[in-house]
Amino acid sequence: MTVDLFHSVEPQLETDMIPAVILMILFRSTDLQAQSVSPPAEYSVRLVDGTTSCSGKVEVFYRGEWLGLCPSWWSIMKEAKVLCRELNCGNPVAESIGPLVEDGRKRGLFLYSCRGNESLFRQCDIRGEPGYCFGEYYHHVICSESVWLVDGAGLCSGRVEVKSSQSWASVCEADFDRQDAEVVCRDIGCGAPAALQGGLYGEGEGQTWDKEFQCKGKESLLLDCDTSDRKHNTCLPGNAVGLTCSEPDNVRLVGGGSRCAGGVEWYDQGEWRTVGTLSDVKAMAAVVCRQLGCGSTLSVLPGDTTRRFGVSCSGSESSLRECLTSYDLLPGLTVICSDLLVQPDISLTDSLGGVSRDHNFTITCSTQPQYPGGSFLLTFTGSNIQQIQPAVNHSAAFHFPAADDSHQGNYSCVYDNYVFSHNFSSESELLSLAITDLQVQSVSPPAEYSVRLVNGTTSCSGTVEVFYRGEWLGLCPVWWSMRDVKVLCRELNCGNPVSESIGPLIEDGRRGVFLYSCRGNESLFRQCDIRGRPGVCNGGYYHHVTCSESVKLVDGAGLCSGRVEVKSNQSWASVCEADFDRQDAEVVCRDVGCGAPAALQGGLYGEGGGQTWDKEFQCKGNESLLLDCDTSDRENNTCLPGNAVGLTCSEPDDVRLVGGGCRCAGGVEWYDQGEWRTVGTLSDVKAIAAVVCRQLDCGSTVSALTGNITRGFGVSCSGSESSLRECSRSYDLLPGLTVICSDLLVQPDIFLTDSMGGVFRGHQGPEVFRGYSFTITCSTQPQYPGGSFLLTFTDSNRTQTQPAVNHSAAFLFPAADDSHQGNYSCVYDNDVFSHNFSSESELLSLTITDLQAQSVSPPAELSVRLVNGTTSCSGKVEVFYRGEWLGLCPSWWSIMKETKVLCRELNCGNPVAESRGPLIEDGRGGGLFLYSCRGNESLFRQCEIRGEPGVCDGGYYHHVTCSESVRLVDGAGLCSGRVEVKSNQSWASVCEADFDRQDAEVVCGELGCGAPAALQGGLYGEGEGQTWDKEFQCKGKESLLLDCDTSDRENNTCLPGNAVGLTCSEPDDVRLVGGGSRCAGGVEWYDQGEWRTVGNLSDVKAIAALVCRQLGCGSTVSVPPGNITRGFGVSCSGSESSLRECSRSYDLLPGLTVICSESVRLVDGASLCSGRVEVKSNQSWVSVCEADFDRQDAEVVCGELGCGAPAALQGGLYGEGGGQTWDKEFQCKGNESLLLDCDTSDRENNTCLPGNAVGLTCSKPDDVRLVGGGSHCAGGVEWYDQGEWRTVGADDWNQRDVAAVVCRQLGCGSTVSVPPGNTTRGFSVSCSGSEGALRECSRSYDLLPGLTVICSESVRLVDGAGLCSGRVEVKSNQSWASVCEADFDRQDAEVVCREFGCGAPAALQGGLYGEGGGQTWDKEFQCKGKESLLLDCDTSDRENNTCLPGNAVGLTCSEPDDVRLVGGGSRCAGGVEWYDQGEWRTVGAEDWDVAAVVCRQMRCGSTVSVLPGNTTRGFGVSCSGSDSSLRECWRSYYLRPGLTVICSDLLVQPDIFLTDLMGGVFRGHQGPEMFRGYNFTITCSTQPQYPGGSFLLTFTGSNRTQTQPAVNHSAAFLFPAADDSHQGNYSCVYDNYVFSHNFSSESELLSLTITASPLPAFIIRHVVVLLILLTAITTSYLYYKPTRRQKRVNRVSSMDLYVNAMEMVSLSSRAEAGPGEERAAQGTE
Repeated sequence: MTVDLFHSVEPQLETDMIPAVILMILFRSTDLQAQSVSPPAEYSVRLVDGTTSCSGKVEVFYRGEWLGLCPSWWSIMKEAKVLCRELNCGNPVAESIGPLVEDGRKRGLFLYSCRGNESLFRQCDIRGEPGYCFGEYYHHVICSESVWLVDGAGLCSGRVEVKSSQSWASVCEADFDRQDAEVVCRDIGCGAPAALQGGLYGEGEGQTWDKEFQCKGKESLLLDCDTSDRKHNTCLPGNAVGLTCSEPDNVRLVGGGSRCAGGVEWYDQGEWRTVGTLSDVKAMAAVVCRQLGCGSTLSVLPGDTTRRFGVSCSGSESSLRECLTSYDLLPGLTVICSDLLVQPDISLTDSLGGVSRDHNFTITCSTQPQYPGGSFLLTFTGSNIQQIQPAVNHSAAFHFPAADDSHQGNYSCVYDNYVFSHNFSSESELLSLAITDLQVQSVSPPAEYSVRLVNGTTSCSGTVEVFYRGEWLGLCPVWWSMRDVKVLCRELNCGNPVSESIGPLIEDGRRGVFLYSCRGNESLFRQCDIRGRPGVCNGGYYHHVTCSESVKLVDGAGLCSGRVEVKSNQSWASVCEADFDRQDAEVVCRDVGCGAPAALQGGLYGEGGGQTWDKEFQCKGNESLLLDCDTSDRENNTCLPGNAVGLTCSEPDDVRLVGGGCRCAGGVEWYDQGEWRTVGTLSDVKAIAAVVCRQLDCGSTVSALTGNITRGFGVSCSGSESSLRECSRSYDLLPGLTVICSDLLVQPDIFLTDSMGGVFRGHQGPEVFRGYSFTITCSTQPQYPGGSFLLTFTDSNRTQTQPAVNHSAAFLFPAADDSHQGNYSCVYDNDVFSHNFSSESELLSLTITDLQAQSVSPPAELSVRLVNGTTSCSGKVEVFYRGEWLGLCPSWWSIMKETKVLCRELNCGNPVAESRGPLIEDGRGGGLFLYSCRGNESLFRQCEIRGEPGVCDGGYYHHVTCSESVRLVDGAGLCSGRVEVKSNQSWASVCEADFDRQDAEVVCGELGCGAPAALQGGLYGEGEGQTWDKEFQCKGKESLLLDCDTSDRENNTCLPGNAVGLTCSEPDDVRLVGGGSRCAGGVEWYDQGEWRTVGNLSDVKAIAALVCRQLGCGSTVSVPPGNITRGFGVSCSGSESSLRECSRSYDLLPGLTVICSESVRLVDGASLCSGRVEVKSNQSWVSVCEADFDRQDAEVVCGELGCGAPAALQGGLYGEGGGQTWDKEFQCKGNESLLLDCDTSDRENNTCLPGNAVGLTCSKPDDVRLVGGGSHCAGGVEWYDQGEWRTVGADDWNQRDVAAVVCRQLGCGSTVSVPPGNTTRGFSVSCSGSEGALRECSRSYDLLPGLTVICSESVRLVDGAGLCSGRVEVKSNQSWASVCEADFDRQDAEVVCREFGCGAPAALQGGLYGEGGGQTWDKEFQCKGKESLLLDCDTSDRENNTCLPGNAVGLTCSEPDDVRLVGGGSRCAGGVEWYDQGEWRTVGAEDWDVAAVVCRQMRCGSTVSVLPGNTTRGFGVSCSGSDSSLRECWRSYYLRPGLTVICSDLLVQPDIFLTDLMGGVFRGHQGPEMFRGYNFTITCSTQPQYPGGSFLLTFTGSNRTQTQPAVNHSAAFLFPAADDSHQGNYSCVYDNYVFSHNFSSESELLSLTITASPLPAFIIRHVVVLLILLTAITTSYLYYKPTRRQKRVNRVSSMDLYVNAMEMVSLSSRAEAGPGEERAAQGTE
């Protein structure tokens, strides 16, 4: 056989195949001899492709191959149990189906049934030949790996046995507790532990486990629990622990109105699935009712077939999962169990809780609303007394008029109902009733008309009940006010009334008492006007009331003002001013249902006559109740008279007017019980309207009209109330009320403009040069159409009127004179709602002056001013541009940059606020656009101001407020610095002795900052100017420092180092809402009087870090999505002190949500997951000593911050920090969610040496993955967000940066490519490329094409110029190491370049791209050059284990050959195509930058022209122009016009060569030489690219040139007789006009030497020719002589031989002439 094989091939193939065949024979013989392992037994089983050795797809060994097991009727108690037993695994946990490995083409076996007691699977009933699995699925099984329950009644009960060295051991009761049991029950797929006892399920026959389990209860598997050595190594008989777990909650009945009736559903493989069957429905129903604890089965009804699978039960199973299952579609099953009805309730309504003789009482039966109808049977077990009533609204009341001894005994309620064609009943618990004599009662009955609150969340809230004639009755709703509620709260010793509402009756509206009115000063409710006997409450409702529980405001003018009193031991105590601050006040105002604090002062509402509270409140401001706040002992236990704190809260924002075009007109609505409701009335409409207008600060009432009855409730006021909630109200529907208030129109604006440059701002206001024209413009916000403006001149009776056009009017004055000097105002009039309304502007004071007399020049170009503000340092920003003042249009502005420069130029103080206001001319006037300032400019004009004036986008101008008389300089932000005040237009520092805490409070308030935090001389340097010579005497409540009194300084000197510095806290103008904590939620900024959503599209990491810092929270944990509701854009660098120092824009952007850690943060690290550990202690942050913080503590911190496991933990790793050190030792167990949950203990040693502040590096969170790419370093990018994996998309321009972050986070190498993804559920991510993890990037929830990334797995190039260059680094033990030059050669480089998708290596050198800072790879690569990945290469130990500095190998690969130009006749012209995903694709673009990159990559020179292409299969590409290759550009898969590029190197280099017909050319030592006197020809030629063109032959030795047209792409230049003048260098220049451009290309030089013609050389040459001719003739004769015919056919003439010989000579000549002449000769032949 071998011989035949070898002789059937060519000799060379024989030689090649011998080694291969020998190897095959050797391998085969070796394989046969080495088989010492027997093949598996027939029908053996195994589990493959699972997460453990005891889970996966079931395979059966059949006739020499492993086959999958096809789904049939399977039971977890039988078939799965046998399989687990054979594999020596534990209990069966789950059984399911999964897709075939080869999509149904692979065969499978069918198992019919097991009994459950078989030892091996082959003992079961396995029938039939292998076939295709029905439905293309295989069986999958999960068994527990290390624990099982044996000898129990089902899967969830039995003796606990654990696997020890492949055998099973029972567990001693002493070594196993409740937490261990919880883990075991979870491990085997059961519910919570129900019973745990030694000997419960026998002893077992094997060994006993010799360890003690120490589970924490949260582990998923028993294998995850810690163990310890057992204290006593014996386990007495009877102590083998038995465990009963509850059945899993994996079955439910749906759609039947009860948990015990409905369609059967089973929780399987992560979803609820309908259960179906064709037979044994009763058995299955019995199992379902038993598992649900719903009694026995009453009925089984067919269901539907939607998404169901078959189940078959015997009826004895303890749970449905023990039954047989099949994945065939079967009709769904509906089951009705006997315990359909829930147990009813029974309750007694009486005076005391027992019943007094002769008093009436009521027994009420009720049930949950399951089914309509039914009846209640009240049974009396002491006799045969029974009463029946129908169920009305699911309840019935049984009244007993006079109690006697016959009523004493046990009562129960039986609820009967006929449902699903069956009668059901359910009985309540027993109510034991005792009848007692009233005389012997030690407790007195309540007084008549006593009140109480029941069924509330606190003792001071709930349904109002009144004690009337021996029973408690509800209070029926009538006209009620907060006066009535106030009396009720007072009687119950509760605080302020907070709210009043209505709720459903307890007894369905049949009995209640009616209250008519209280005056509000009654001590007891019974002193109010209560009339009439009990009756049925109208509408079926009772009154519900909420009073504050622990705080009240007394002696104030309304519900929201008064002296603060708190409840202490059931009595009320006033609070000392020193113990109560602004944050405490915010909580109290919220607690009593009012708005924000407006005033807070000691003695404001008197002293009170009781005790004083002896604690200090420490509220954070976000608590709901004062009870929730922390308190501390007061430092000084006395409170001086006059210091009982009084508080005024603003009224709640619970009233509005809607539909009237203005906040002061419309239908009245009241915010009540979580929704806005219409307010209605039948009378006293004027009084109600007066209260509404007063509460809304809208002036007086003009008109009050009845509206409609939509969802209205009645309100009645006297007119003197401060807010609507103090009025009486009724829940009867009444006609809605519409109110029009006098302040309907907003205040109009007035401003001055000119077109000649004659208007400027003087010291007293605007001034106009005499003779110049000017215009006064009146405008108002667009509220109502029409109206008119009246311009009044207060110094005379002169007025002018114009109609309002687009809500404005312009009054032109052609030439200013003295008669125009004075005060002007605009009055806007309009007839609205059948009434005339008017509103007057502020005064405009105008001065007329002579131009000649003016010492002030006209404003410089781009000067700025502030107009229409409340001070000279506030108002709308205007810029002087080309002779007129223009508004400044809103763009991205920062208070720290643009506003700061503006305030500096105007000699104002610190910037306080920046906002936008409506255009005075509604967008018709022009505006300028400012792009950016650096912040250090002296004048605004030095900033970047671009563009011509235009209409401001959105119709808004910039408004700015600067402080007028004070500023803080040389500080870190807006709220810190040296205090300077303005004195005679210059700034002076303030001496520490002249400035105290109250002065500081005023300054901080004026600058828009929080309370003073630090006050010290020299804190921010001395300053260089003068010192203020007064002493401030502020009271602390002033709004401006100008409002404070001053006095002469006692000592007129201020020593050096005493210039006072001030640090204010940041303003409380940022909050996080909706996140359940003050450190989590959507970001809101308090701006222009309201909380507004903050949005962002980028730099979310910087904003989030800043928000967390400003709120005093810890590090940023995550930035989940927000919303766009009323959001405005904010952009931060991250170094700001507060959010208001960032830039912002008024464009709506997606809202930002931030989650910060509350009690811990990492600072001074490189990312969110690294830094020095700091914890919050008394509102400040302290570092932690290394000795007090271990690995378990680190695990908790990393988890709390959303990071991965701890990677590094070391003292001093991230510096020391400047503050104090935490004085406790953490004792975390490692599984806590928050560091706050960990225990702490006092530190043994109270010192922490320098360098021991613990630093922590957590690994990156495992929240990013690449899927579908066959490797963890390749595939579509997904981010784990809000509980699910979501596709990540990126804009074209940002894909490379996002890919770099993904590769870095996953620990992969460099980015290899970014092929396209998809748009499925993608969200946009934007990165700079330097982030450590994807969650540090910005993101938005706009759908973008999904991103697919391919990273290198084991190698990367770093610090290079592009993707194909850099220092070589390889991954070693999850870190990156550089490679020594000696260990890396050309073949290794070829593999690396190929792995990165680059071209061949171009440069390889040590130190080419620096050294790197890490370790050095300790192996030597031995690649062969053909491997696909560096991982595939062999390595060997390095001979010398050192790598000298400068030898870290750097590699430059050439760019990949993945771009071409087609259809242009040249490789440097044509349509651009990119090789992508295995095919050439058209590239679309519309710019020259792409063309520049294409020409550069193809080495085709520069770009000459860019022509439009087509859209066929094109994708968009965008480049910066500096990219080294096209794949470094951005791309998009949207079709764009194809790009055609013409590069400068269009023409190939032409050839030049020399020929002659006389043999006068030969090759000398210096190149071709020509015999003197011989003629010769120089030929120019080029490849056939384009027709036409011409050749220019240049002679560099002189100016001689010749030109000829190109014929057939060449031209021949003839020289008849060579002489010395022909000696020199020649070149050919080919010119052609193509694509509307002229192109040229020059050949190499041809150097020609002219020499004499020696005769010997001539003779020798011809002798050689004759010898060659003779040899050819002889050879031909010997070869062709055999036959005459052959001679005829193959005759060769002597002329033929001569020609051949001459050709050989010619070839020899060309060889001498050089490469240029040789190529040309080939062309001409």
